[in-house]
Order: sequence, then structure tokens, then C-alpha cells
Amino acid sequence: MPRKRMILTLAVAAIAALATPTTAAADPVSYDIWGDATPDHSVATFDTDAVSLSTEFTVSEPGTITAVRFYKGEGNERADGDRWVLVGPTDQPSLGASEPLAPADETDSGWQTVTLSYPWAVVPGVVYHATYTAFGGTYAYTYDVFAGGPITSGPITAVGSSYRYVYRYDENGEQLHGSWRDSSYWVDPVFVPAG
Repeated sequence: MPRKRMILTLAVAAIAALATPTTAAADPVSYDIWGDATPDHSVATFDTDAVSLSTEFTVSEPGTITAVRFYKGEGNERADGDRWVLVGPTDQPSLGASEPLAPADETDSGWQTVTLSYPWAVVPGVVYHATYTAFGGTYAYTYDVFAGGPITSGPITAVGSSYRYVYRYDENGEQLHGSWRDSSYWVDPVFVPAG
């Protein structure tokens, strides 16, 4: 092949390669429990103590929790420092992945999403919790959400909600904790199935 024709052929091939569209990898499919729903009571004005609120959940297939969402009402003001979220197995509270929500990343109200720097692997047959801490109390809640039993959204099932006070203890020195009237405290794990 003559030199000029070879150079021209290579130039055309290079331009064609540049013009060929590339397909970006699709975002993985994710699931959460509450979607765009909102609580009946966006602020628990009767409770201003620091408290951690949780949703307990299971999954029907392996995957990872990549973020934790929580609903913030307009009166739910942050105390000093960051808000924190945590996800891990319910029966091993010392294990899990945690992440702060810095003030600059928090909106005045509505759903807040905290992406985990290190997503937490989850498998069927284990109960996990997704938790956030409201240092000033005044959290969102809705009574009787779990009165009819667990709530399923795709491969993730919410089995209940609970609270745990940060600085309040019972006579045995245990943090006060429990649940009340089958309430939801509007904490939401974001689940991405494996594969």
C-alpha cells in the first residue's frame, strides 16, 4: 500500500474510533423501604434527649447496604457535631459501618441520604439495623406502621423499629431502649443486590 494511502487509512480509522459512542455502565439497581413516603409526625416535640432511631430489616438475597436515609422534620435541629448513621447486625451492635452527615450536606427538612464510604455486606437469615442518631431528639415517627407485621419492598423487609437513648439509663446501667406502638422512626437502608 502506498505510504500516503496508508497514512490516510490510519487517520480515518482513528477518527472513526473517536466518534464511536461508548456505553456507560448502568447504575446498580437499589431498593429502599420507605421511598418518598412521609411521616404523620415529623417532629417529636415531647422528646428532646439524644436518641438513636433504627429500622430492623432482613434481605432475601445477598448484597450490600450502600447508604442510610432518614426523614428530618423542620424542627429536628442538629446538636453540635455531625449526625451519624450506622448499619450492622442487630445481635452484634459493635459491628457495622458508620458514616457522618456533615452540616453542609444536610437540608432543612425531608429525606436525608448518607452514602457509606464502605458499604456493608448483608445476607439472608440475619436481622440488621439501619440507625441514625438525633442528638437533639425531635425525630420523625408514625404510630402503628408495623401493627400488621413486617413490610416488604422487593428483596428487603422491615421487621420493626426501635429507639435507644444515648445518655439515659435504667437502674441496671443499661441504655434505655425499646419500641412504642409499632412505630416507624423513618430510617431507611439502601440495598444493592449482589451481581
